[in-house]
Amino acid sequence: MNIPSSFSQIAQTFKHGGYLKEAKDQFGTLLETEIGEIFFTEEQIEREGTQYLLEFLNTFVPEDLPEEEKQTRLRTQKCFAIDGAGNPFCMDFSQTPAQPSVTYWDDGELAWRRVADSIAHFFALFLPED
Repeated sequence: MNIPSSFSQIAQTFKHGGYLKEAKDQFGTLLETEIGEIFFTEEQIEREGTQYLLEFLNTFVPEDLPEEEKQTRLRTQKCFAIDGAGNPFCMDFSQTPAQPSVTYWDDGELAWRRVADSIAHFFALFLPED
């Protein structure tokens, strides 16, 4: 699972966070979130993002998130950002390892959802905070 080469450069644009241009994901579905914290380097994603995702997944009881699903998410997803409420944005390598889509824990829906089919499309949804 390789982090897209353009990621670090794009992520720097959002070092102070970001807000949605429109309240929609790439597919036109309502999305209410923002970029709060972002991990800029592959090392940060591997260290801090992985730790954050593990701690986040561990908040679920086994009835809501079976251990097998938790382990699958830890193997196929890389947390690269967190919104203001602490919900993770993840690169999802499960379908297309060469170009991950972006998933997000939507606490309004209480579900994981795909919000963009690539990192570039994800960041295109936002404007950077000053």
